[in-house]
This record gives sequence, C-alpha cells and structure tokens, in this order.
Amino acid sequence: MRFRDLALMAPLVAVTVAALLVGGPTRVAQDTTAEAAPSASGGGAPRPDDGDGVPSAPSVTPPPTKVDPPVDGLACDATIARVDEALERDDQRRWRPDELSTLVLVGRHAVDIDVRAGLHGTLSTGCAAKAVRALRGSTGCGGAFGAVSSGLLGSDRFPPSISASLLEGAKDPRCRTLLVQSTQLAGAVDDRLARDVERLAVSDADGAAASQSAWFALGSIELTARHHRQTELASRLDAHIASWLHASSGERRVLLLGVAGNAGCRACARDLLAAAEDEDWRVRRAAAGAWRFDESGEAVRRMCDPLLGDGDAQVREHAAWSLRWSDVADEDRVDCLVAAGATDASLEVRKAATLSLTILAPRSAVARSGLRHLTSPEYPGEIENMARDFLLALGTVPGDELRVFE
Repeated sequence: MRFRDLALMAPLVAVTVAALLVGGPTRVAQDTTAEAAPSASGGGAPRPDDGDGVPSAPSVTPPPTKVDPPVDGLACDATIARVDEALERDDQRRWRPDELSTLVLVGRHAVDIDVRAGLHGTLSTGCAAKAVRALRGSTGCGGAFGAVSSGLLGSDRFPPSISASLLEGAKDPRCRTLLVQSTQLAGAVDDRLARDVERLAVSDADGAAASQSAWFALGSIELTARHHRQTELASRLDAHIASWLHASSGERRVLLLGVAGNAGCRACARDLLAAAEDEDWRVRRAAAGAWRFDESGEAVRRMCDPLLGDGDAQVREHAAWSLRWSDVADEDRVDCLVAAGATDASLEVRKAATLSLTILAPRSAVARSGLRHLTSPEYPGEIENMARDFLLALGTVPGDELRVFE
C-alpha cells in the first residue's frame, strides 16, 4: 500500500500534513526536484524533491491538537467568518505554521458541512460554495489563500470541476500558483482540471516557478486518477509524461524525472533505467525517487541499488527517502534500509534510512525488527537514539518476532 505523504512548496509546506491527516486514502508524495517536504504521516507528499537536487530535511508541521474554537464544532457561518478574516489579512501578515494548519482544517470543514447536509457538488449553495466565493473575492494571495484552497481541494468530495473553475478564474498569478500547488492535494480530479494544469505546466506565462509547480501537480493528478480507477485519464497523462521525459535533457530531464515520480509513471521505466546510469548525480538522484510509487519488487531493487551503491551521498539519501512510500516487498525494502542505517559513511544517509524505517514501522513488523537492530550498542549515537525513541513511543506490538539482520 502507498503512504499518503504530501508536500507543497512555500508558503504551503507547513500545512500539508494537516491536509493529509484530515482524511482520504494514502495517495501522494511530491518529488519536488524542485521540492516540498515529505511527511512522516504517510501520504505528499511530497519529501518531494524541489529542483535543486538536494533532499530537504523532513520537517513537517502536524495539524493542531487543540484549536480555539474547535474547527469540528463550527457552523457554516462561523467557518466562513474565519475564512473571510484570514483572507482579509493575508497580504499583511506572516502566518505561523499552526495557523496555516488550522486554516487547512477550516477549508476541509466547509466541505464536510456540505457532505453532512447533502449539499456538496454545487457552486450555488452550501458552505464550500461560500468558501469558494471568498477565495474568488480575495485580494490577498498568501498563506491563508493557499491553506484554505488546500483544505477544500484536499477533500475527495470537492468536485474537480469547481477546482478547475477556481484555477481558470484566478486573475492574479500568485493565486493561480497557489491553486496549482493545492491540486497536488486534490482528492478528486478530472480531465478538465488535468488539462488546465497541463497548459500551465507547458507555459512559462506565470514564470518558471509556477510552471514547475504545475508539472509536479500534473504528476500528482495522474496518481490520484489511477487511485480512483480513472483509467483513461491516468493512461493519457502517463503517455504524455513518458513522451516529455524521453525527449528531455539537462535541467528539464531532472524536472521530468521528478514529475514521473509523482505520477508513478508506468511508461517511463526505460528512461528511468537510463537515468540511473547517468554521470550527473542530480539525474541519478531523481531517477531513484521516481520508482517510489511502483509497487513491485523490481522497483524496490531499483531504489536499493543506489542506496547501497551510489558514490554520491545525496543520491543515497534520496534513495532512502524514496523507500518509505510503500510497504510492498517490505523484507527487501527493510534489509537495505537497515544496511544503510547501520553502515553508510554519511550520517545524513543513516538518518534518512532510519527515518524511513520509523515511517514503515507502524504497518510493518519487519521494519520494527529493523529498528530494534539499530538500537544495538554497536550503532551508538544519533541512529541508536532515533530508533530507540521511536520504538518506545510505538510500544509493544503483539505477535512481533525479532528478526536477525546480518
């Protein structure tokens, strides 16, 4: 199974875990070879890879455990009042991560109110419709705009036609870019939304950064479409991404390898294999991450090979990150993560491998056994502490047996 882990680019990096944890299937991890951060929650996320080829530290802001007043208890009028107040101040303030996390929950709550009332799916009535009108009337395009839109689009009950209409109606390029980034969290997608994002990806009209955001969002849309068995849409995007990747070179190739990773591109295998042998470490790094949503034993090997054998620590660190997105073939997956966590020359690689084990451990007995192995006195210091602290927090899992690692 995939772990839903999403990551957005600034100013949304701080709010993505909240958007993922408020519901929905495990789905997306963005590889921002231009980059947003991965969440340890499972699912975004893109860490997505941001474009500089350097893996970002796994820094995530969890959703607030206490909100005053509680979001779940808000009626629609109070929900929209909070949206209006935030949007009115959006360009005048710097938002704290916990405030953005709360606004993601507020956006999602507007959809939940409609679902409970049987009103979701229309722009003319309902609480989500009021939130959409607030976004359309907003003069600010900052963190609040991005957080509320992420909460709305992140619900699989929010119609993709409304997501597309929001994107098409955005006049300010800043708001348009934030909406594109929010589509990486979209719980529901369709052909119209995909074509809108594709047009923004191939165009530099809003600038290179906005185009790059759209490319990564396009990959996420393919993965979401496949999850929802929208076979025709997923296949069309898969073929397009494979074609663009095959024709690319240089920086564009690194970018499109990241897009292929977000998409779980099935037609890209030949180009991924070639990229793994490239002289450019950035290309090899992106290639390692591009296998993470391929749920096969072969894909695990394609990530383990660079983790254990590449000469560049940044490639190895990214390969360790890439192995945390699924527990398919978990014995092979854990074997190479344990080996890297125990023996890699780079502390950053050892930490990334150990963190991947902690993310797999709640669902994988063999990952828990791997963490116990890393608490051995022969691995003193930060790795032992990471493994021990996680196992103490997790507690005893009935039926676990200690596996022996060489």
